[in-house]
Amino acid sequence: MQVNGLGKIFWVTAAALFCVSLNIVAAAQDSKAGKSTAPSYTVSADGPGLYRTYCAVCHGVRGQGDGPAAPAMKQKVSDLTVLSKKNGGKFPEEEVYASISGDQPSKIRAHGSSDMPTWGYVFRRDSKSPGDREAVTRLKALTAYVKSIQVK
Repeated sequence: MQVNGLGKIFWVTAAALFCVSLNIVAAAQDSKAGKSTAPSYTVSADGPGLYRTYCAVCHGVRGQGDGPAAPAMKQKVSDLTVLSKKNGGKFPEEEVYASISGDQPSKIRAHGSSDMPTWGYVFRRDSKSPGDREAVTRLKALTAYVKSIQVK
């Protein structure tokens, strides 16, 4: 059986989610048994943590488009470290935010299709704060982190 690029990403993501759910179940069982251990997986609200959780699998740890899932993509994964350079030295903050959130049609082709998941929906779904404050905070933190990794 041959699996296409999206199929590979699906199975990698499914395996990761399975591992996370095992950790959560184990922590819940420990809690019921009187042990006070926190789950080992938490979704970070800081830019670097969010990047590692949601972006590094495709864009790579350093943001250069060389993540472990990058070879399975139909088109080359973007090097996020050169966005400012490609934009005349100015970081395209609104465009980056929009492409991550999925709120507006993105000018980045991969972000407008199923090639790249947009995380705004996930952040909103997981948000416990009214008015999506938590989701917006995460989106802004992730955008700021991408800005911080720009080459000079």
